[in-house]
Order: sequence, then structure tokens, then C-alpha cells
Amino acid sequence: QAEIARLEGDPDTERQATENAYREAIDLGETGHEATALETLGRLAEDAEAWEEAAALYEQAIELRERQRERLGLQDWSASMFGAMQDGYRGMARVRLADGRVEEAFWALDRTRGRYLQDLRRHLAIRDRMTPEKRAVADSVQMALSDARKALMDEGLSGGQRAALITRVSELRERLDTLVGASSAAHAPGSPTLATLQRQLKTRRQVLVSYLLSASGGVAFIVRPDLEYFKHIVPCG
Repeated sequence: QAEIARLEGDPDTERQATENAYREAIDLGETGHEATALETLGRLAEDAEAWEEAAALYEQAIELRERQRERLGLQDWSASMFGAMQDGYRGMARVRLADGRVEEAFWALDRTRGRYLQDLRRHLAIRDRMTPEKRAVADSVQMALSDARKALMDEGLSGGQRAALITRVSELRERLDTLVGASSAAHAPGSPTLATLQRQLKTRRQVLVSYLLSASGGVAFIVRPDLEYFKHIVPCG
């Protein structure tokens, strides 16, 4: 129903149908559908130029996608799955670009491309040294770790329950590191800085160009080690 409304140019009906789908996804525990609904609601807010509302919705969607990414595992299909879950990140980049927060837009976009390439390299490296059986065990531990971290978000936990979950998270993290190697385990995004990026570019004598494209056009983010960050952004059609 939401898709039909979108094609008919009826945002109010699309929003109502999407909100219904969102509530249903929560009731069913369908994280992927919940994230998709939030991404659609974010786009509708973006279309209405309600930038902060759109950013809040996209951030919620991103949080859910991060949970999904953590649970992807190490099987043959896992490395490419994150590439199909990037609408929230791209939406956040568009919103931050629209309200003039260019650096935030760039880093939001980097959370898709940079992380996707890291996941691909990690996946291939692990496949080279692990049997399918061992990868399955690692996946099981990774899912248990994700469940334990999610449980820690419950504000109703007693002190004893929280302490037990913290211990379990630590034990599962250690076991996963043992299985796949500490340097290969999936991790949450860090806090990159312009200075760090520019130092790396200067050492390599490189310029970084990253594109954000959409149906209405796009921009190119150009980062050079010798210029102030995003002195200009180059529109591209």
C-alpha cells in the first residue's frame, strides 16, 4: 500500500501505511522491516524539508542496520549483504548536506563505503583460513553476542542481571576473538577525524573523492591533504 501511494504521489497515505508497517514490524520483531519503514519515513520527512525529523528517523534506522550488520556472520552471502542496507546512511548524508553540515554528511557516507570494503576484506581473509564448520560456530557466537548486547539495553534490568550480561558479553567477545582473530572481529564504527585522513592521504600522495548520487543529481566530496576540509563541493549531474 505504501509503495502504491508513493507511485501515485500521495505522501500522506504513504506515511500512514508506512507507520502501520513499522508498528507491525516491531510487534513481529522484524528488525529489517522496522529499519526499512524508518528509512521510508525519513525520506518523507526529507522530502518535506523537515531536516531534524528526517535525521532522527535515519539515525534510528542506522542503529537497526548496525545490529543487522553485526549478525550477518561469515557465510558466503554475508559479505555482500551490507551493501543492500545503506539507505539510512545515504539519507543521513543527504540531510546533513542539505542543512549545511558537510563534514557530517561525508562521514555518514563513509560509514557505508568504507565499512563495506572493510567487511569484504575481513570476510575474504577469514574464509581463507577457516573451514565452513568453524565459520558456522563463529556465526553462532556472534549472534549470541548480539543478543546479549541488545539485552543490555533493557532499562528494567536489575543490578545483578546487568552484571551477568556484562560478563557474558565479555566472555562471548573473547571467544569470538579466539575463533576469528581479534583483529578480524566485526566492530562498531570508530570516530575518524579529518586530520587522520589527511595525514594518510599526504603519506600516500593521494586525493580522496567520494560521490553521493541520487535521482536528482549528486555531489563529489573532494578531500586533499593540503586544503581546508571541503573548501568546496563539486556538483555532478
